[in-house]
Amino acid sequence: MGNFLMLSPEVTLVGYKFEFKQFILYPGIILNLTPGSFFVGGGVVKGFLIGEGTSGSSDVALKLNAGIISKNIKFTAYLITAFDNIFKDMLVGASLGFRF
Repeated sequence: MGNFLMLSPEVTLVGYKFEFKQFILYPGIILNLTPGSFFVGGGVVKGFLIGEGTSGSSDVALKLNAGIISKNIKFTAYLITAFDNIFKDMLVGASLGFRF
């Protein structure tokens, strides 16, 4: 979307204590402002709980992110928070990925 905007579908996998008995998938769509190798943006995600005989989904949530992007690697710090409890119950994390 031009030189300064990047619209990207994303899926974030969140585990708990490296046990992988339960995890949450957060698929969503994010719009980032990309001036150079730095980016910042936000979008919407929906959580799906999977594991230990349970499953379920959450309401649509806000995802804010910022990071550094190169030709092959993307580092992102993110925050996920519910719209009805904004910035009260949050998930904060970071991810390192490969671009393709």
